[in-house]
Amino acid sequence: AFFLAEVLGYTLLIQAIGGLLFRIPSRNFVWLLGIWFLFGLAVLVVSWAFNKVLRGQGLRELGFRCHKSFTADIWLGVYGFAVIDLLSLPFDFVAMPDRASMAHALLAQLHFSSPLQILAGGSVLAMSLGLFTGAFHEEVRFRGYYQGGGTEELTPLSGFIIALVPFSLGHYFAHNQWSSAQVLATIISGIVLGLLYYATGSLIVVITAHTLANWLPFHPFLLGEMTGTRAVTI
Repeated sequence: AFFLAEVLGYTLLIQAIGGLLFRIPSRNFVWLLGIWFLFGLAVLVVSWAFNKVLRGQGLRELGFRCHKSFTADIWLGVYGFAVIDLLSLPFDFVAMPDRASMAHALLAQLHFSSPLQILAGGSVLAMSLGLFTGAFHEEVRFRGYYQGGGTEELTPLSGFIIALVPFSLGHYFAHNQWSSAQVLATIISGIVLGLLYYATGSLIVVITAHTLANWLPFHPFLLGEMTGTRAVTI
């Protein structure tokens, strides 16, 4: 009960900070990414402060440490992404029309005029969005704080569930235009990321896997936009 009250207080504080930041008008994508960067920084600071005050722990206990080495942890994240991608592949195929439409709407706002701009600019944009709008602050929050704190205060299974449920529901309520296939793919990602964090205790691993899961699957849609045909995407 005490830990759930802690999670509630933490969540309300994060939402209040996010509410203030995202009321700032986003003039362009660079401005928007800057706001997301500030939000990620705020999540990191709040997570560290709560952990420090309530448990006497620092960033290392939150997950900012290497399981083996920095390079090895990056590779573990790559392998984790491969598992996520393979397990969610059936749902990705079902959700492909929705994702293609999202990619088209996103790229249309940038007014790219050449295939090279679409591929290079779209790839950089997808990497930036994948890291700052999702992977960094979500992993610090859900895996580092919720799962780490739940494991410390309760049990590893409790921590896993306390992270997985809001991670999955949060994506559903934040993207009410998503199909059920996209939601199921997100649940699979949450399960794999939770298991990775349980096995390694390293945010480097899960942030890498999450960023790649957001970034690399976007490229078939970039090829589709370059050629003007959805067949390339398939």
